Amino acid sequence: MSAVMVPTSPRSERRAEAPMPAPPPVTERLVVVGYSGSPSSRSAVAWAARTTPLTDRLVIVHATSVPIAVHNGPSAQVAEALGNPTWATMRTVVDELIGRDRADTIVEHGRPDEILRRYGATADMIVVGRRSRRNRLLRRLMASVPCAVVGIDVGG
Repeated sequence: MSAVMVPTSPRSERRAEAPMPAPPPVTERLVVVGYSGSPSSRSAVAWAARTTPLTDRLVIVHATSVPIAVHNGPSAQVAEALGNPTWATMRTVVDELIGRDRADTIVEHGRPDEILRRYGATADMIVVGRRSRRNRLLRRLMASVPCAVVGIDVGG
């Protein structure tokens, strides 16, 4: 049996020798979403879930006047007992729109702009609901954090 040699041009040989570039590494970005229980903040959570890659880490933050700090909770019963049903709806909204495995929830005592500014120091993006065109929270964040800030209208 004899082998048949197919002539190749030097051009095709050069292409075959060039290694394929490695795909870029998948990096996790941090996206912080402010949640107040309002329809516009629910739209902000939905927008973040819909438009960010699955590799992004989503952190949903609710600022409260009650002196408490809770990560991934509290339960609906605890929230109701403390008189803040927004906490219970936050976990429900996150589970419904994003999924428990993709997002963390944080309830923290303080002013929304201060809490979101602190998280924004290390975030790649902050998403908040926008109730009006003159949203003070949105303006304060845009003036004070190094990351992108997105304001979402109801239904956005």
